[in-house]
Amino acid sequence: MRIALDASQLLNIETGGARYTRQLINSLLTIDRVNEYLLLFFTATSAKKELFRAKHDIWKTMNNAEFRTINIPWFILDFFWEILPSLIPIENLCGKTNLVHSLGYRASFDRKIPVITTLFDLTLYKYPEQDPKRVPLFKSTIEKAVKRSSHIITISQNSKKDIIDILKVPEEKITVTYCGADAKFTKYAQKPSNSPVLTALGVPQPFVLYTGTMGANKNLKTLISAFKYLKIHYKVPHKLVLVGKKKKFILDHIANCSMQKDIIVTGYIDDDSLPFIYNAADLFVYVSKYEGFGLPVLEAMSCGLPVITSNVSSLPEVAGDAGILVEPDNTEQIAEAMNRVLNDTALRNTMSDKSLRKSKEFSWEKCARETLEVYKCLLKQY
Repeated sequence: MRIALDASQLLNIETGGARYTRQLINSLLTIDRVNEYLLLFFTATSAKKELFRAKHDIWKTMNNAEFRTINIPWFILDFFWEILPSLIPIENLCGKTNLVHSLGYRASFDRKIPVITTLFDLTLYKYPEQDPKRVPLFKSTIEKAVKRSSHIITISQNSKKDIIDILKVPEEKITVTYCGADAKFTKYAQKPSNSPVLTALGVPQPFVLYTGTMGANKNLKTLISAFKYLKIHYKVPHKLVLVGKKKKFILDHIANCSMQKDIIVTGYIDDDSLPFIYNAADLFVYVSKYEGFGLPVLEAMSCGLPVITSNVSSLPEVAGDAGILVEPDNTEQIAEAMNRVLNDTALRNTMSDKSLRKSKEFSWEKCARETLEVYKCLLKQY
């Protein structure tokens, strides 16, 4: 069969959605030598196309994938998804195709063939203040995608529950396929010291680590306050390193807490550098209030890091009993948990072993095989 994948999420280079899309496609093309794949890229700028040309070239070495880029002026890109079904038949975009899978929220295709949409999470339903200007369009796009889709794939049981509760999607129309961690996220035999990566980023040792975006749901203000409490009451020598695109409100909060000397914000760093950061840290802390999955937690665990994370949303599904689960609004509890781990070598070693064991329950190959099963089941119905 011929499967069309809307891979436009790859254009959002810094997001978990881009990582999911890249890893799922790579895994599908690796394990599936029977079906043909058409990768669609809806893009508004030639600059973004050039940015991802190298990654596309990797996939072009595989003989069962075809690539098609669809250029749309940036000022109508979002509106395009509202009008596509009535203007352009799916055959005009994809040719003869058996199934379409939109890898991230948008499904503007008709239902003459099976259409699957991956919904990662409903963050803007839960935290509209994170990007209030986007909320109306986001909700409209999501609701149309659900209506037009034959089936929904999501990445955690918690997200599935939200989709059922908020969007009123029948349970039987949703399949959960957990994410994995790239093979590069692995525990090093020796902790990196004086690494060029750490030096270039200005990261001193020892340190506690957070990686990810810096939206309101990530709860970084509480993490910063908890780290300040840790420094004042427990006198640990560690710095806190925040890896992710810098946001002014976070930098302002660090300044307001007078923590500029103890907290380093590196900005975005590429995936090849991340394993060095994970392996050099003593502890990973991720007290987000809401996640579709929580991929940074799994990456940290794959590197053998002890993990402290929230006891809400999807995060207990990822960490299981390998991490310490805390209430995301409890500053003192978070600080106390950090202190326990940082001052107990035996506990850190035990948690490291548990992290490695738990991380092996997840893989992109497993995600791809479960996705293929959804394809097969849907095709039997059409």
